[in-house]
Amino acid sequence: MKKKKDVLLMILATVVAMLAMSVNVWAAQKNPLAKMPTKMKVTLGCSIGNVTNYSTPVYYNRENIEISAVSSNPKVMMVFSRVSGSDGGAKRNAFYQVTGIKEGTAKVNVTVKVNGKTYKKTCTYTFVKYANPFKTLKIGKKNLASYYAKEPEPNLYGVVSRLNGKLTYSLKAGYKVEKIEYSRFVNANNGSIKMYSIKKGQKLPKDFLALFIKLKNTKNNAYVSIR
Repeated sequence: MKKKKDVLLMILATVVAMLAMSVNVWAAQKNPLAKMPTKMKVTLGCSIGNVTNYSTPVYYNRENIEISAVSSNPKVMMVFSRVSGSDGGAKRNAFYQVTGIKEGTAKVNVTVKVNGKTYKKTCTYTFVKYANPFKTLKIGKKNLASYYAKEPEPNLYGVVSRLNGKLTYSLKAGYKVEKIEYSRFVNANNGSIKMYSIKKGQKLPKDFLALFIKLKNTKNNAYVSIR
């Protein structure tokens, strides 16, 4: 009786192990492009806040990942893609980022290979002309709105002194804020940086590195991202 019981336990353990292995294999074979958008409308000059890029899920380094992302019209849109490592190289993910060159529409054709299996997807990007979304944009008493008259990511280094204080703003008609974040060092010794959420009326810390605001133009549904 005991031998039969031991055999049954061994069979049960084997079945459980096989199920666990099949779950792991299934998880590894999930489509890495499943959440990639198929259509985006973006304001020219915006390249931050995940407005113009897409990243696959993270895989362990032992899993082979490759990516290819090609623009259908390089005169309208350039594409950059690569595989990036994290956790000291223990994990990897593939990503692409597009840059609009002029107003128009172009497609990015993406191919990702995971452990020899190929996945493909296409996203159509439409680029529209930039316009300043702010009436006012203040950090403390300093109004920065005029710096964003011509571009969403101006170089303010050396133009304005160190900023701190409350974040306040007023928008022009047809815009809404979707997300606001700022970056700061977590560990200045090793250069670790972390993103933090912030809302209108809240105070920015004195040691923040950069501020990122993601907006949407409700008239043409184009995303706007300023830094």
